[in-house]
Amino acid sequence: MGVCWLSAALTAEYTPNKTRDFWVSAVIAGYPTGAVLSGLIAAEIVPEYGWQTMYEIAGIATFITLPLIYFSLSESLDFYPCEDILQMHLKKPMKFC
Repeated sequence: MGVCWLSAALTAEYTPNKTRDFWVSAVIAGYPTGAVLSGLIAAEIVPEYGWQTMYEIAGIATFITLPLIYFSLSESLDFYPCEDILQMHLKKPMKFC
């Protein structure tokens, strides 16, 4: 359940104030929706292929989404130095707020 709150926090940080409530609610509602959908899929797969197949499917889904997350999720805005964002790329000492 910790991933649910982490996802909600990231959503709250990167969405505009005007629509923040909607998107955070959608992310939090996605957790139980995913649980129900995976239960329905498991009800079809487990009797025919066994429970091990569900772990394989979950592992494949994880390895597919990891590169998407790695390349599309930017660093937190609070991480960047307050004077110049390019300092991190120029390997100079960073000055934090």
